[in-house]
Amino acid sequence: MTTKGDIGAIFDELLKRLTELNYNEESSTWPTEMEFKRGKKGMFAKNLLEVKTVLKVSLRQASDNVNMLFEYKLGIPSSYVNKEDNEVIQEFIKLKHEMVGAAPSHSASSEKLCDVCLNPFVPGENFCRTCGRSANRQKVEAPTQAQAQTPEQPLDVSFDPNRVAFGQKIVDDTLYGGIPKNSVMLITAPACEEKDLIVTRFMETGLDQSEIVVSISSDSIMDQNSKAVLNQAFYQVICNPQAELVSSQGNAENTVMVKGVERLTELSVALTTLLNNISRIPENIAKPKRLVIDILSDTLLSNQSVNTRKWLRETITKFKARNFTILSILNPHMHAKEEVQALLDLFDGQIELYEKDVEGYTKMYMHVKRMKNSRYSTRETELIRENMWIQDKA
Repeated sequence: MTTKGDIGAIFDELLKRLTELNYNEESSTWPTEMEFKRGKKGMFAKNLLEVKTVLKVSLRQASDNVNMLFEYKLGIPSSYVNKEDNEVIQEFIKLKHEMVGAAPSHSASSEKLCDVCLNPFVPGENFCRTCGRSANRQKVEAPTQAQAQTPEQPLDVSFDPNRVAFGQKIVDDTLYGGIPKNSVMLITAPACEEKDLIVTRFMETGLDQSEIVVSISSDSIMDQNSKAVLNQAFYQVICNPQAELVSSQGNAENTVMVKGVERLTELSVALTTLLNNISRIPENIAKPKRLVIDILSDTLLSNQSVNTRKWLRETITKFKARNFTILSILNPHMHAKEEVQALLDLFDGQIELYEKDVEGYTKMYMHVKRMKNSRYSTRETELIRENMWIQDKA
Protein backbone atom coordinates (compact mmCIF):
# COMPACT_ATOMS: atom_id res chain seq x y z
CA MET A 1 0.00 0.00 0.00
CA THR A 2 1.27 3.48 -0.87
CA THR A 3 -0.19 6.84 0.09
CA LYS A 4 0.95 10.43 -0.03
CA GLY A 5 1.97 12.18 3.18
CA ASP A 6 4.45 12.17 6.06
CA ILE A 7 5.44 8.90 7.70
CA GLY A 8 4.73 10.16 11.24
CA ALA A 9 1.18 11.25 10.49
CA ILE A 10 0.49 8.12 8.41
CA PHE A 11 1.77 5.92 11.27
CA ASP A 12 -0.70 7.48 13.72
CA GLU A 13 -3.61 7.29 11.26
CA LEU A 14 -2.88 3.63 10.45
CA LEU A 15 -2.68 2.76 14.16
CA LYS A 16 -6.09 4.33 14.68
CA ARG A 17 -7.63 2.42 11.75
CA LEU A 18 -6.24 -0.95 12.83
CA THR A 19 -7.39 -0.41 16.41
CA GLU A 20 -10.90 0.18 15.07
CA LEU A 21 -10.64 -3.26 13.41
CA ASN A 22 -10.03 -4.79 16.88
CA TYR A 23 -6.28 -5.33 16.42
CA ASN A 24 -4.30 -5.02 19.67
CA GLU A 25 -0.91 -3.32 19.48
CA GLU A 26 1.87 -5.61 20.72
CA SER A 27 4.94 -3.52 19.91
CA SER A 28 5.97 -0.60 17.75
CA THR A 29 8.92 1.55 16.75
CA TRP A 30 7.62 4.97 15.80
CA PRO A 31 7.30 5.75 12.93
CA THR A 32 8.58 2.71 10.98
CA GLU A 33 7.24 -0.55 12.45
CA MET A 34 4.26 -1.93 14.38
CA GLU A 35 2.97 -5.38 15.30
CA PHE A 36 -0.60 -6.37 16.18
CA LYS A 37 -2.47 -9.45 17.37
CA ARG A 38 -6.12 -10.38 17.14
CA GLY A 39 -8.18 -13.48 17.97
CA LYS A 40 -7.15 -16.78 19.54
CA LYS A 41 -8.83 -19.51 17.45
CA GLY A 42 -7.96 -21.45 14.31
CA MET A 43 -10.27 -23.63 12.23
CA PHE A 44 -13.02 -23.43 14.85
CA ALA A 45 -13.25 -19.63 14.63
CA LYS A 46 -16.78 -18.45 13.84
CA ASN A 47 -15.63 -15.26 12.12
CA LEU A 48 -12.56 -13.28 11.15
CA LEU A 49 -12.30 -11.51 14.50
CA GLU A 50 -11.80 -14.86 16.28
CA VAL A 51 -9.07 -16.08 13.91
CA LYS A 52 -5.63 -15.98 15.52
CA THR A 53 -3.86 -13.23 13.56
CA VAL A 54 -0.43 -11.62 13.79
CA LEU A 55 -0.06 -8.53 11.61
CA LYS A 56 3.29 -6.82 11.07
CA VAL A 57 3.38 -3.45 9.30
CA SER A 58 6.53 -1.72 8.02
CA LEU A 59 6.54 1.90 6.82
CA ARG A 60 9.10 3.73 4.73
CA GLN A 61 9.17 7.33 3.50
CA ALA A 62 9.89 7.58 -0.23
CA SER A 63 9.92 11.20 -1.33
CA ASP A 64 6.36 12.51 -0.78
CA ASN A 65 4.91 9.00 -0.44
CA VAL A 66 4.82 6.44 2.36
CA ASN A 67 5.15 2.75 1.43
CA MET A 68 3.43 0.30 3.78
CA LEU A 69 4.10 -3.45 3.81
CA PHE A 70 1.53 -5.72 5.55
CA GLU A 71 2.55 -9.22 6.65
CA TYR A 72 -0.29 -11.44 7.90
CA LYS A 73 0.18 -14.69 9.82
CA LEU A 74 -3.15 -16.48 10.33
CA GLY A 75 -4.12 -19.53 12.36
CA ILE A 76 -6.04 -20.97 9.38
CA PRO A 77 -4.94 -22.97 6.29
CA SER A 78 -3.20 -21.10 3.49
CA SER A 79 -5.79 -22.39 1.03
CA TYR A 80 -8.37 -20.23 2.79
CA VAL A 81 -6.10 -17.19 2.74
CA ASN A 82 -5.50 -17.50 -1.00
CA LYS A 83 -9.16 -17.34 -1.97
CA GLU A 84 -9.90 -14.17 -3.88
CA ASP A 85 -13.12 -13.50 -2.00
CA ASN A 86 -11.90 -14.26 1.54
CA GLU A 87 -12.58 -11.88 4.41
CA VAL A 88 -8.88 -11.05 4.93
CA ILE A 89 -8.64 -9.57 1.44
CA GLN A 90 -11.92 -7.74 1.92
CA GLU A 91 -10.68 -6.24 5.19
CA PHE A 92 -7.38 -5.17 3.64
CA ILE A 93 -9.14 -3.57 0.64
CA LYS A 94 -11.42 -1.66 2.97
CA LEU A 95 -8.44 -0.46 5.03
CA LYS A 96 -6.63 0.56 1.85
CA HIS A 97 -9.58 2.59 0.64
CA GLU A 98 -9.84 4.37 3.99
CA MET A 99 -6.13 5.20 4.04
CA VAL A 100 -5.75 6.42 0.45
CA GLY A 101 -9.13 8.08 -0.06
CA ALA A 102 -12.80 7.40 -0.67
CA ALA A 103 -13.67 3.85 -1.68
CA PRO A 104 -14.21 3.39 -5.45
CA SER A 105 -17.62 2.67 -6.86
CA HIS A 106 -17.01 -1.07 -7.13
CA SER A 107 -17.15 -1.30 -3.34
CA ALA A 108 -20.81 -0.37 -3.33
CA SER A 109 -22.98 -3.47 -3.23
CA SER A 110 -26.45 -4.27 -2.00
CA GLU A 111 -25.18 -6.99 0.36
CA LYS A 112 -24.50 -5.61 3.82
CA LEU A 113 -21.79 -6.72 6.24
CA CYS A 114 -21.71 -6.55 10.01
CA ASP A 115 -19.41 -3.75 11.18
CA VAL A 116 -17.99 -5.96 13.96
CA CYS A 117 -17.66 -9.54 12.73
CA LEU A 118 -17.86 -8.73 8.97
CA ASN A 119 -20.35 -11.57 8.37
CA PRO A 120 -23.12 -10.88 5.80
CA PHE A 121 -26.59 -10.06 7.05
CA VAL A 122 -29.48 -12.35 6.14
CA PRO A 123 -31.62 -10.59 3.49
CA GLY A 124 -34.51 -8.78 5.09
CA GLU A 125 -32.94 -8.70 8.57
CA ASN A 126 -31.42 -5.59 10.12
CA PHE A 127 -29.35 -7.32 12.79
CA CYS A 128 -26.40 -9.70 12.57
CA ARG A 129 -27.22 -13.23 13.71
CA THR A 130 -23.60 -13.72 14.85
CA CYS A 131 -23.05 -10.71 17.14
CA GLY A 132 -26.33 -8.77 17.12
CA ARG A 133 -24.92 -5.57 15.62
CA SER A 134 -27.22 -3.58 13.31
CA ALA A 135 -26.70 -3.50 9.54
CA ASN A 136 -24.74 -0.42 8.53
CA ARG A 137 -21.98 -1.54 6.18
CA GLN A 138 -21.88 -2.79 2.62
CA LYS A 139 -19.88 -5.73 1.38
CA VAL A 140 -16.51 -4.94 -0.20
CA GLU A 141 -15.91 -6.94 -3.34
CA ALA A 142 -12.42 -7.85 -4.53
CA PRO A 143 -11.47 -5.51 -7.39
CA THR A 144 -10.98 -6.76 -10.93
CA GLN A 145 -7.60 -6.35 -12.61
CA ALA A 146 -8.83 -3.28 -14.51
CA GLN A 147 -10.20 -1.73 -11.33
CA ALA A 148 -6.95 -2.44 -9.47
CA GLN A 149 -5.10 -0.33 -12.03
CA THR A 150 -7.38 2.66 -11.47
CA PRO A 151 -5.42 5.54 -9.89
CA GLU A 152 -6.34 6.06 -6.24
CA GLN A 153 -7.12 9.37 -4.62
CA PRO A 154 -4.35 9.89 -2.02
CA LEU A 155 -4.84 10.89 1.58
CA ASP A 156 -2.56 13.91 1.70
CA VAL A 157 -1.46 14.38 5.30
CA SER A 158 0.38 17.69 5.29
CA PHE A 159 1.96 19.73 8.05
CA ASP A 160 0.62 23.13 9.04
CA PRO A 161 2.86 25.75 7.34
CA ASN A 162 2.01 28.29 10.04
CA ARG A 163 3.85 26.33 12.71
CA VAL A 164 7.28 27.21 14.09
CA ALA A 165 9.70 24.38 13.32
CA PHE A 166 12.49 23.19 15.61
CA GLY A 167 14.70 22.09 12.74
CA GLN A 168 15.08 18.57 14.20
CA LYS A 169 13.14 16.19 11.93
CA ILE A 170 12.16 13.69 14.62
CA VAL A 171 10.81 16.51 16.81
CA ASP A 172 8.99 18.30 13.99
CA ASP A 173 7.46 15.02 12.76
CA THR A 174 6.06 14.33 16.22
CA LEU A 175 4.64 17.88 16.39
CA TYR A 176 3.23 17.64 12.82
CA GLY A 177 5.50 20.46 11.69
CA GLY A 178 6.32 22.36 14.87
CA ILE A 179 4.53 24.44 17.49
CA PRO A 180 1.85 27.05 16.68
CA LYS A 181 3.04 30.60 16.08
CA ASN A 182 2.76 32.95 19.06
CA SER A 183 2.27 30.02 21.44
CA VAL A 184 4.10 29.23 24.69
CA MET A 185 5.63 25.75 24.93
CA LEU A 186 7.33 24.09 27.90
CA ILE A 187 9.98 21.37 27.69
CA THR A 188 10.35 19.38 30.91
CA ALA A 189 13.58 17.40 30.89
CA PRO A 190 16.47 16.28 33.07
CA ALA A 191 19.96 17.54 32.31
CA CYS A 192 20.78 15.82 29.02
CA GLU A 193 22.43 16.44 25.68
CA GLU A 194 19.22 15.70 23.76
CA LYS A 195 17.48 18.66 25.39
CA ASP A 196 20.41 20.96 24.62
CA LEU A 197 20.40 19.84 20.98
CA ILE A 198 16.66 20.50 20.61
CA VAL A 199 16.83 23.96 22.20
CA THR A 200 19.97 25.01 20.31
CA ARG A 201 18.54 23.88 16.99
CA PHE A 202 15.30 25.76 17.73
CA MET A 203 17.28 29.00 17.96
CA GLU A 204 19.53 28.25 14.99
CA THR A 205 16.52 27.46 12.80
CA GLY A 206 15.02 30.83 13.65
CA LEU A 207 18.24 32.63 12.72
CA ASP A 208 18.50 30.59 9.49
CA GLN A 209 15.05 31.93 8.59
CA SER A 210 16.06 35.55 9.39
CA GLU A 211 13.90 35.65 12.52
CA ILE A 212 14.65 37.59 15.70
CA VAL A 213 15.84 35.18 18.43
CA VAL A 214 16.11 36.12 22.11
CA SER A 215 17.76 33.84 24.68
CA ILE A 216 17.51 34.20 28.47
CA SER A 217 20.03 31.91 30.14
CA SER A 218 22.67 31.69 32.86
CA ASP A 219 25.49 31.58 30.31
CA SER A 220 26.04 32.10 26.62
CA ILE A 221 24.67 28.79 25.34
CA MET A 222 25.17 29.68 21.68
CA ASP A 223 28.91 30.37 21.81
CA GLN A 224 29.61 27.00 20.18
CA ASN A 225 28.02 28.41 17.00
CA SER A 226 30.04 31.55 16.25
CA LYS A 227 28.09 32.26 13.06
CA ALA A 228 24.79 32.30 14.94
CA VAL A 229 25.97 34.23 17.96
CA LEU A 230 27.36 37.02 15.77
CA ASN A 231 24.08 37.29 13.89
CA GLN A 232 22.54 40.75 14.27
CA ALA A 233 19.14 39.08 14.83
CA PHE A 234 20.37 37.21 17.93
CA TYR A 235 19.83 38.83 21.34
CA GLN A 236 20.71 37.33 24.71
CA VAL A 237 20.17 38.11 28.38
CA ILE A 238 22.70 36.39 30.63
CA CYS A 239 21.71 36.02 34.30
CA ASN A 240 24.76 35.17 36.38
CA PRO A 241 26.14 36.41 39.74
CA GLN A 242 29.57 36.52 38.09
CA ALA A 243 28.27 38.31 34.99
CA GLU A 244 31.45 40.29 34.57
CA LEU A 245 33.40 37.01 34.27
CA VAL A 246 31.07 35.41 31.74
CA SER A 247 32.60 35.65 28.30
CA SER A 248 30.46 35.86 25.20
CA GLN A 249 31.30 36.11 21.53
CA GLY A 250 27.99 37.86 20.82
CA ASN A 251 27.46 41.46 19.81
CA ALA A 252 27.86 43.69 22.84
CA GLU A 253 24.88 45.81 21.76
CA ASN A 254 22.67 42.69 21.68
CA THR A 255 23.81 41.27 25.03
CA VAL A 256 22.48 42.26 28.46
CA MET A 257 24.05 41.08 31.73
CA VAL A 258 21.97 40.64 34.92
CA LYS A 259 23.58 39.59 38.21
CA GLY A 260 21.43 36.61 39.14
CA VAL A 261 17.95 35.24 38.55
CA GLU A 262 16.81 36.36 42.01
CA ARG A 263 16.78 39.95 40.73
CA LEU A 264 13.47 39.60 38.90
CA THR A 265 12.75 43.33 38.83
CA GLU A 266 16.14 44.07 37.27
CA LEU A 267 15.61 41.24 34.81
CA SER A 268 12.19 42.56 33.80
CA VAL A 269 13.62 46.03 33.19
CA ALA A 270 16.40 44.54 31.05
CA LEU A 271 13.87 42.60 28.97
CA THR A 272 11.71 45.68 28.44
CA THR A 273 14.73 47.65 27.27
CA LEU A 274 15.74 44.87 24.91
CA LEU A 275 12.20 44.69 23.46
CA ASN A 276 12.16 48.44 22.91
CA ASN A 277 15.49 48.23 21.06
CA ILE A 278 14.10 45.51 18.80
CA SER A 279 10.92 47.50 18.12
CA ARG A 280 12.89 50.60 17.07
CA ILE A 281 13.94 48.78 13.90
CA PRO A 282 10.84 49.05 11.62
CA GLU A 283 11.48 45.84 9.67
CA ASN A 284 11.57 43.84 12.93
CA ILE A 285 8.01 44.68 13.99
CA ALA A 286 6.18 42.24 11.71
CA LYS A 287 8.89 39.56 11.64
CA PRO A 288 8.31 36.22 13.41
CA LYS A 289 10.34 36.07 16.60
CA ARG A 290 11.50 33.39 19.03
CA LEU A 291 12.17 33.56 22.77
CA VAL A 292 13.94 30.82 24.74
CA ILE A 293 13.69 30.97 28.54
CA ASP A 294 16.38 28.69 29.96
CA ILE A 295 16.45 29.99 33.54
CA LEU A 296 13.10 28.72 34.78
CA SER A 297 14.52 26.09 37.14
CA ASP A 298 17.03 28.54 38.64
CA THR A 299 14.31 31.17 39.00
CA LEU A 300 11.98 28.73 40.74
CA LEU A 301 14.71 27.67 43.17
CA SER A 302 15.58 31.28 44.05
CA ASN A 303 12.14 32.89 44.12
CA GLN A 304 9.67 30.10 44.93
CA SER A 305 6.53 29.44 42.90
CA VAL A 306 4.51 32.59 43.71
CA ASN A 307 7.08 35.14 42.52
CA THR A 308 8.25 32.92 39.65
CA ARG A 309 4.68 32.53 38.40
CA LYS A 310 4.07 36.26 38.58
CA TRP A 311 7.29 37.09 36.68
CA LEU A 312 6.71 34.36 34.10
CA ARG A 313 3.14 35.50 33.41
CA GLU A 314 4.29 39.11 32.91
CA THR A 315 7.16 38.02 30.64
CA ILE A 316 4.91 35.81 28.51
CA THR A 317 2.33 38.57 28.09
CA LYS A 318 5.03 41.10 27.21
CA PHE A 319 6.67 38.95 24.52
CA LYS A 320 3.49 37.50 23.01
CA ALA A 321 2.30 41.06 22.42
CA ARG A 322 5.42 41.56 20.26
CA ASN A 323 4.76 38.49 18.06
CA PHE A 324 7.11 36.07 19.85
CA THR A 325 6.80 32.28 19.95
CA ILE A 326 8.11 31.18 23.34
CA LEU A 327 9.98 28.04 24.39
CA SER A 328 10.80 27.49 28.06
CA ILE A 329 12.79 24.70 29.73
CA LEU A 330 12.29 23.23 33.21
CA ASN A 331 14.01 20.37 35.03
CA PRO A 332 11.15 18.83 37.09
CA HIS A 333 13.56 16.71 39.14
CA MET A 334 14.86 19.86 40.84
CA HIS A 335 11.49 20.86 42.34
CA ALA A 336 8.56 19.58 44.35
CA LYS A 337 5.58 18.45 42.27
CA GLU A 338 3.33 21.24 43.55
CA GLU A 339 5.88 23.88 42.47
CA VAL A 340 5.96 22.47 38.94
CA GLN A 341 2.16 22.25 38.83
CA ALA A 342 1.93 25.93 39.82
CA LEU A 343 3.48 26.89 36.47
CA LEU A 344 2.05 24.39 33.97
CA ASP A 345 -1.21 26.19 33.19
CA LEU A 346 0.76 29.23 31.92
CA PHE A 347 1.85 27.19 28.88
CA ASP A 348 -0.11 26.23 25.76
CA GLY A 349 1.63 22.87 25.58
CA GLN A 350 4.19 20.59 27.19
CA ILE A 351 6.86 18.32 25.74
CA GLU A 352 8.36 15.78 28.14
CA LEU A 353 11.83 14.25 27.77
CA TYR A 354 12.64 11.27 30.01
CA GLU A 355 14.92 8.25 30.37
CA LYS A 356 13.88 4.61 30.25
CA ASP A 357 15.77 1.35 30.77
CA VAL A 358 15.21 -0.88 27.74
CA GLU A 359 16.86 -4.29 27.71
CA GLY A 360 19.66 -3.12 29.98
CA TYR A 361 20.29 0.14 28.10
CA THR A 362 19.24 3.65 29.10
CA LYS A 363 17.42 5.43 26.28
CA MET A 364 15.96 8.91 25.99
CA TYR A 365 12.36 9.39 24.88
CA MET A 366 10.10 12.30 24.01
CA HIS A 367 6.35 12.55 24.52
CA VAL A 368 4.07 15.48 23.67
CA LYS A 369 1.77 15.62 26.69
CA ARG A 370 -0.48 18.39 25.35
CA MET A 371 -0.65 21.16 22.76
CA LYS A 372 -3.71 23.38 22.89
CA ASN A 373 -6.00 23.38 19.82
CA SER A 374 -3.37 21.60 17.68
CA ARG A 375 -2.81 18.20 16.10
CA TYR A 376 0.25 16.23 17.18
CA SER A 377 1.45 12.67 17.62
CA THR A 378 0.72 11.10 21.00
CA ARG A 379 3.33 8.41 20.40
CA GLU A 380 6.39 7.88 22.57
CA THR A 381 9.38 8.82 20.39
CA GLU A 382 12.93 7.60 20.96
CA LEU A 383 15.59 10.29 20.67
CA ILE A 384 18.83 8.91 19.24
CA ARG A 385 21.60 11.37 20.03
CA GLU A 386 23.75 10.49 17.05
CA ASN A 387 20.86 11.29 14.69
CA MET A 388 20.33 14.67 16.34
CA TRP A 389 23.87 16.00 16.22
CA ILE A 390 24.08 19.14 14.14
CA GLN A 391 26.71 19.02 11.43
CA ASP A 392 28.76 22.17 11.06
CA LYS A 393 28.35 23.71 7.64
CA ALA A 394 31.37 24.94 5.77
